[in-house]
Amino acid sequence: MEINLISTQELDTILSVNNAEPPIETNSNETYINALSIGKSTIFDNYQVKINLNNFFGYHFAVFGNTGAGKSNTIANIIQKIFFQDKSFC
Repeated sequence: MEINLISTQELDTILSVNNAEPPIETNSNETYINALSIGKSTIFDNYQVKINLNNFFGYHFAVFGNTGAGKSNTIANIIQKIFFQDKSFC
């Protein structure tokens, strides 16, 4: 049996964030972000897990976990980061 480790570039490709456009500044001082960091991977050291916002909100998504695992906090954190335009993405 052959085992291969996944690279950071492959993770970015799988999560569709490697080609995410940088934040778009508009004339009205608004910023539109395309990818949002939602935390660090527990498996891959220092890898920022990001979501492509167009894909995330353009389709259905689900958060799975046991009772008390932090599902509601995860969704609240994502919405808060988007609302406050957290600059820790990309």
